[in-house]
Amino acid sequence: MELSEWLTIYLKHQDLMKKSIKSIEVDGAVVLVEKDAGVDEWLVEEDLELHNVDVAGIVTLNKKKNLKTLLSKWDAVIDKNIRIIFANPKTNEKWLVVPNHHSRVADEKHLKAGLESLFSNISEV
Repeated sequence: MELSEWLTIYLKHQDLMKKSIKSIEVDGAVVLVEKDAGVDEWLVEEDLELHNVDVAGIVTLNKKKNLKTLLSKWDAVIDKNIRIIFANPKTNEKWLVVPNHHSRVADEKHLKAGLESLFSNISEV
């Protein structure tokens, strides 16, 4: 299963009760989610780059390289209200971080260990 397909299924599942999604359009590495309150843009990055953090979210593969990218660019994303999902579509496992929220509740000294713990709880791709 491709990562964009996995994201589409995930987003629909998250919306089962609220039923706010009107449509989902996949255009390459961009997934546009039309909701009652507007349009959310998601990026699909198999190899996390974090060049565009002005989106609702990014889904990436659960790979050590992607975790290292997140850690190295942490300061660039903590002021954004972005969701970053690390997924393994083959096993349908995921973990999610919202850096803006995480940076407020987590001890910066233990950031790396905390994210590595989340990373290790699911199968690496």
